[in-house]
Amino acid sequence: MKTRMLTTAMVLLSAIAAADTHQAIRYVKANTLNVRYAPTTESKKAGVLFRNQAVRLINDGNRQWHKIHQPESDLTGWVATEYLSSTPLNRHQRQLADRELVRTIIRDSDDFKLYESVFMQVTVNLLGTHRCKFNDFEAMHGWWRSLEHKERPVYYIYCGPETRKKTIYLDIRLQQTFTTPPGSKI
Repeated sequence: MKTRMLTTAMVLLSAIAAADTHQAIRYVKANTLNVRYAPTTESKKAGVLFRNQAVRLINDGNRQWHKIHQPESDLTGWVATEYLSSTPLNRHQRQLADRELVRTIIRDSDDFKLYESVFMQVTVNLLGTHRCKFNDFEAMHGWWRSLEHKERPVYYIYCGPETRKKTIYLDIRLQQTFTTPPGSKI
């Protein structure tokens, strides 16, 4: 009898733990979401999350803030509860959101209005092939005009880990990226 009660209790606890684990996952519903060291907007930023990124709730905190962990970036901190959702975006919503997020992150690029479609296309490609991350574009506020190439529109961005940043150049006319400046000698 005790064994049966113990087994039943363990099954119930497992079910509750599974439900808690399922409920503990949330998705970012803002284009960008600041992660803070403490549950207040006055606290320093620990990092940034992007729309539809999954986070694990560590602590419910209060109704306004949740302590979270984002495993891909190993980011832990506090976020405002209002910017989290219990359901992820569907494929179509995700595509629209990703495009709007890219536009938001690179809209401060030099000559953005002139070359918006090329910047968008190349940025989406770099993100999709994992040559760059959203954080790379956010840190630089988009593409910067190369002063070394005054004869034609060439722009650049730094991508990669902090210790091994790589300069990626974009030749607007060719709509191609290079890791060495076009026309330079290797």
